[in-house]
Amino acid sequence: MWIVCLIFGALFALGGGIFLGVTTPKFIADFRKNSLEKKDKQYALFAYAALAVGGALLQAAINIANKWSMNALQATASVFGMGFFFLSVGALIVNFFVHYYKINFVKEQAIWITRLMFLSIAGAIVSFLILGEGVADFLTYPLPNGIAINGDGFHVTSVNNPHSGGLHITFYGIVIVLGAYVAYLISDHKMYQKFGEHGIFDSTLLIAFPAGIIGARIGYVIGNWNGDTAGGINFSQEVANGNIGSIFAIWNGGLTILGGAIGGILVGALFFYWKHRSIGALTAVDVAVPTILWGQILGRWGNFFNKEVYGAAVPASSMSFLPTWISHQMDAGAGNVYVPLFLVEGLLNIAGYFIIVYAVGKLLKKWLVRGDLGGCYLIWYGIVRLILEPLRDPSFNMGSNGQWSSVWAIIYIVAGFLFIFGLHLFDYFYHVKGNHPRMIPSWHGIKEYEWKRDPVTYTIEDPNLPRTVAHKNKVNSKKVELGEDVPVGESKDEPLPLNDKEE
Repeated sequence: MWIVCLIFGALFALGGGIFLGVTTPKFIADFRKNSLEKKDKQYALFAYAALAVGGALLQAAINIANKWSMNALQATASVFGMGFFFLSVGALIVNFFVHYYKINFVKEQAIWITRLMFLSIAGAIVSFLILGEGVADFLTYPLPNGIAINGDGFHVTSVNNPHSGGLHITFYGIVIVLGAYVAYLISDHKMYQKFGEHGIFDSTLLIAFPAGIIGARIGYVIGNWNGDTAGGINFSQEVANGNIGSIFAIWNGGLTILGGAIGGILVGALFFYWKHRSIGALTAVDVAVPTILWGQILGRWGNFFNKEVYGAAVPASSMSFLPTWISHQMDAGAGNVYVPLFLVEGLLNIAGYFIIVYAVGKLLKKWLVRGDLGGCYLIWYGIVRLILEPLRDPSFNMGSNGQWSSVWAIIYIVAGFLFIFGLHLFDYFYHVKGNHPRMIPSWHGIKEYEWKRDPVTYTIEDPNLPRTVAHKNKVNSKKVELGEDVPVGESKDEPLPLNDKEE
């Protein structure tokens, strides 16, 4: 019976997924179509239904194959949860790309696409929680934290079943890469809103991400140079014994987000400045740095699978609001559970992103200068870590005195305030008092066209189509008052008309 469910589930899920995967890019790329017709909506509904049925049948196959003795509520929760999860994730992916990449969409339908995108996020979370409650009592804890392939074959690893040689793919690594990709997608969309072009961050991501990993390792090695309070690796002793390779043995664990963020930001900003001088590093910092919070939110789930970096053990009754599968994973024995600080930090970072980007970025926009949002990230994350570090189990505190991360958190806060203060000080004396107009990049700054000392020549053919320099149509440069913001073109200081509503 389970084989029948598996086959039909795979067929339905693959059919719906392939259909959406093929038709969505075609619809986005076709500029002749700016709305969904009735048949398009019907086809999409059939594809979503196929995903839902496929997910439900696949979960039914899992339940039957494992011979789980489920009651009616558990079986219904697991099957419904998986089906709804497949539907929600499929809708999220489709609506996300249509929302961010279909630039000539009619307003009425665009509004609904945006609503559906956010509803599908909520649906994915709720359905995953329902699925988890249905199967929680039948899972093995600690939960798997990766897969390994060695001479003995394929293995599922966990805290109680670590890998031994061969290829090991950890869930920690997967969620870190996923977090970086989500941060990239959000940043790419924000740059598209400003400059009308996707892919501006492509090369920067390829440089900044590995730089962040290196920074995370350097931060960990420095913090644990003389060991930690829980008897962890002592790098100074390892080097003294000739085991220099331990410094680079990243596959044995040992990364710190505090070091990784600094490494990625510094290297990424410098590379972006070299690659896109017309846009400027500070503009990139304001767009990309706050999205690091999303990468950290997802990355912390790696700690959940590894059952690490948690807080004190407290009575399970005080954490009764937690989903069952999280409580079981955080089990501390004797009726206690560890406080899931990964979840607390994730919620604080979600709040931080919206506060920085919308409360500060939108409401205080009149008083901001470029780079302020990047400084706000340093302040926010420093405060979050300063609050959470004393709450951690001492075995996860870095440094010989267990205070290394707290020191770094204070450095983050101070550096953020100094960075913002320095930006505003420079803006006041150079732009306001120094009578230099503020040069801000416009979408013209990333287009290739002939530049002359005469007024720039360009035209916009159709506001619903991608903005391009089509043919010469002389336009006078904008006259500005001293200290006023003006956009700037490719490696030049001449002012250009500003067409970006956000600016």
